[in-house]
Amino acid sequence: MNPQKQEIFTELSKDYISGITFSGGDPLHENNLDGVLKLVQEIRISFPKKTIWLYTGYTFEECQPFSENGLLPGSKFAPNLQKDTKKTMGDNF
Repeated sequence: MNPQKQEIFTELSKDYISGITFSGGDPLHENNLDGVLKLVQEIRISFPKKTIWLYTGYTFEECQPFSENGLLPGSKFAPNLQKDTKKTMGDNF
């Protein structure tokens, strides 16, 4: 296991860590997709009670193919929504 992955798994093993969030760049971009999906699957197996959130710029329809891997899309980011009225939507997969 590489040092970065080991650090993720070490942190996730702590009781006070409720889960992990993938964001920045785009986790579902074709250059990232295989690695992210593999990591998500490994985390789900090792830590079935932890939450996994993934933020992406894809629309709900564009994310449908990922549902085969247990990824349940939420809603597309809308930067024009005001902070106090923006509803948070994500998925625990």
